[in-house]
Amino acid sequence: MQPLPSLPTGPRGYEEDAVTLKRPLYMQAGGGDTPFSYDAVDFRAILASVFNVGGVCNTSPADLKVTQRSAGANFSVDVAAGYAVIAGTDVAGQGFYLVQSTATVNLVVPPPPVSGTRVHRVVAQVRDKLHNGALAANTYDFVLSVLEDTGSGTPATPASALSLATVSVASTALNVSDSNITDTRVNAVSTIGIGRWVGSDALRPPAPVDGELIWRTDKSYYEVAVSGSWRPIGLAAPAARLGRVTTNQSITNNTTTPLQWNSEFEDTHGGHDNSTNNSRYTAPIDGLYQVTATVAWDSNSSGIREISLRVNGSTILDGNRIGAGFNITLTQTVSHLVRLTAGQYVEAIVWQNTGGSLAIDRTFHAGPLMDVVWMRP
Repeated sequence: MQPLPSLPTGPRGYEEDAVTLKRPLYMQAGGGDTPFSYDAVDFRAILASVFNVGGVCNTSPADLKVTQRSAGANFSVDVAAGYAVIAGTDVAGQGFYLVQSTATVNLVVPPPPVSGTRVHRVVAQVRDKLHNGALAANTYDFVLSVLEDTGSGTPATPASALSLATVSVASTALNVSDSNITDTRVNAVSTIGIGRWVGSDALRPPAPVDGELIWRTDKSYYEVAVSGSWRPIGLAAPAARLGRVTTNQSITNNTTTPLQWNSEFEDTHGGHDNSTNNSRYTAPIDGLYQVTATVAWDSNSSGIREISLRVNGSTILDGNRIGAGFNITLTQTVSHLVRLTAGQYVEAIVWQNTGGSLAIDRTFHAGPLMDVVWMRP
């Protein structure tokens, strides 16, 4: 191939015709007409029209994922095989590049500093000399590399590159393990088609782009990324009714105790678990929630009964206190509007001071209940 002629460069790093309407791709001169050609940037425009944001392509969840060295942790990391779409940002209009690594690549990480902690960055970077004249001759490739923190902070992601991870190395480190690696990959977000299929919370993209969609194969609904969190969409508002249908819960004297719910009459968004932390309803999305709890106490004529709502194990909301006076079943209800962010949880807590343990009566009418209903954002 003949070298490119030495001509003044245009806005894309080389001389190009001044046109408003570019020739459509995949045309071919025929019938003796003058042949014409396309530039690589014209083909990269295909990717630019398909993707809004560059990133890993997620042919698998591990595309270009950075992990500790599989052959034994040392001061290096492995970068898995995979595909990515990387935006060329050396010059305007450079377009998107499709890159592929076909095997795991091991990269050396700088040794521990004398003191403190250094945070290095692992990147995938396109090197295209046509658009970056500072590169050496015949440099047309992409590389995986570790950018060293020399003491002035984690290096920024350079032009025409995709950040894959940061690696934290303390002065006392003996090696680099997965706990020292923070995944910074973003997904390549397409302008067309469906969202990526995801089968669990753990398989969600770790660094989502606002507006990114995923399809939850385990729950049969879409989630959209907003400010780094995932929100269900296309569903009714979250709602739950929790109860207790097996065994009465015993409340120790003079001890604040969360009510434990071992049955779900409704739980539209999976905010409750019958066995793990079963006193909690965890907000699946941000918003204003109406929370109501009702309890019935076994008959006892002594002491006081209390019921309250509590957020994240510490913030007490409304409460209800009554004295006994008569040896009858006492019922209490508490209700409150509370604003929760996704991941915060709410509980109903009770307290009594009869002088001994007192049971919650699960057989009185509907038994103890907690209702949680999402009202608005």
